[in-house]
Amino acid sequence: MGLRKKTKQSATGNAFMGTQQAAIWLGRTLSTHDVMIRVTSQLMDIVTVQQHMIDEMQKHVGPLSFEDADIAEQSEKILKELDEIRGKIGPVLKMVNDSCVVLEKMIEG
Repeated sequence: MGLRKKTKQSATGNAFMGTQQAAIWLGRTLSTHDVMIRVTSQLMDIVTVQQHMIDEMQKHVGPLSFEDADIAEQSEKILKELDEIRGKIGPVLKMVNDSCVVLEKMIEG
């Protein structure tokens, strides 16, 4: 709760970090989010391939059900949801990448 004694340096010093330091921390955060979004995108690609494989298997084997639901319908629903999510992720990745470029320039300059 802020029960520390204030030293002369902390009382007179700037309580906020400088622009360059803030840019570094923000850049690190954005880079972390960029990596997480890219990993999520790759996992979605894996699920998409698996769903297409399930569809092809059903064409050869016949209709399958799992917990009283048609797997083909579930697979189709999953693929549509993945496409929607992929459409939302693209602009976010571009924004994060553009922000990282701006922050790099701020840090260098």
